[in-house]
Amino acid sequence: MRGLEPADWARATVCPGWDVHDVVAHVLNDYMRRLSGARDGYSGAVFADDETLPAFLARTNEEFVRAARQLSPRLMIELLEQLGPQLDAVWAARDLEAPAGLNVSWAATDVDSPCWLDVGREYTEFWVHQQQVRDAVSRPGGDGARAHGAGAGRLRAGPAVHAARPRPAGGHGRGPGGAGAVRRAVGARSGVRDGGGWPLR
Repeated sequence: MRGLEPADWARATVCPGWDVHDVVAHVLNDYMRRLSGARDGYSGAVFADDETLPAFLARTNEEFVRAARQLSPRLMIELLEQLGPQLDAVWAARDLEAPAGLNVSWAATDVDSPCWLDVGREYTEFWVHQQQVRDAVSRPGGDGARAHGAGAGRLRAGPAVHAARPRPAGGHGRGPGGAGAVRRAVGARSGVRDGGGWPLR
């Protein structure tokens, strides 16, 4: 990001209403929110009455992005450089098989998500936002072997709706116990939620 020209920060991205500055601010918000919660035990923003999770996320993300329009690109880069390694250290100290600090609601609602799924979700989001910035400023990259390895925690999963559907005759892609299979891959390891948990394979 240090190589971006001042005009690049105002370039539109595929995120409606957000330019490059806004997407970077959103990632900064994610870093600070996750450090506040995972490291410091601080819950932060609360749901408004009858607010759904998608509405809550849209509101709080937009609130931060708007406030961050007062921040310079240089300051945001410096904060990301300082906070990124701290967040990596928090996750590196976690037992990846233990319950996640923040459940992955789209994967399953009836069982705690494992930590690896939470970490994979976050790394995947960061990678997607990086690609959105790269696309906006016509600077491809971030898609080599390192981005696809265990360090990037790439995530693959099916829609959560399959987890709650009954198993049809013959199985047809469903896991044991009548639950839909949700597969993830982090590095060379993969796991399938089979109704009773998230065994690794």
